[in-house]
Amino acid sequence: MTIYQNLLPAGVDRAGWDAGRPQMDIVVPVRNEERNLGPSIRRLRNYLHGGFPFPARITIADNGSTDRTWAQAVALSRQYSDVRATRLEQAGRGGWRGRSRWAPRRG
Repeated sequence: MTIYQNLLPAGVDRAGWDAGRPQMDIVVPVRNEERNLGPSIRRLRNYLHGGFPFPARITIADNGSTDRTWAQAVALSRQYSDVRATRLEQAGRGGWRGRSRWAPRRG
């Protein structure tokens, strides 16, 4: 038994609990992570699918990368249905104001 099983409603099995609907959105902010992005997202997905007690979705938030990070983020979002990508063209914090930045982009 994991500590997370205590967070599920009484009498509910993890496998059947609200299947197919993300309950947690994990945002991974990145900037110029071309080399590490793929392995990191795959490792996170393995953890989430192997032992995390809640359905989850991963959002890769690219913060103005100048390398191939964005291309990799888009490729990962196309490869995995539980991964999405959003991008800020210029690096910085000011552009993240407003909810429209969090809309998923697939290409």
